[in-house]
Amino acid sequence: MKMGRGFVNTLLNGFDAKLNYPAHLRRIRFNDPETGTVLVFLSNQMTLPAATTCALYRSRRQVDLFVKWMNQFLGTSENAVNTQIWIVVAVYTIIRK
Repeated sequence: MKMGRGFVNTLLNGFDAKLNYPAHLRRIRFNDPETGTVLVFLSNQMTLPAATTCALYRSRRQVDLFVKWMNQFLGTSENAVNTQIWIVVAVYTIIRK
């Protein structure tokens, strides 16, 4: 069922998917003007505008890339993870001010 421009209200139709997540999802299609690629997101957030949801996913992608880089640079040992957490806390503190 079409809910508006750029997104569709949908249900997952795989047997296991229906059992594990029976609620409606919002499928958002977004044309990224910077890269020219078409991005498709599934979200359970129904109230935010499609553009806001896309911006949140883009920000999350940047965080994911940062964490991946940190893992490659510092490793995944307990000490490395603790170092990563403290670096993120320090950066967050600096950015918040």
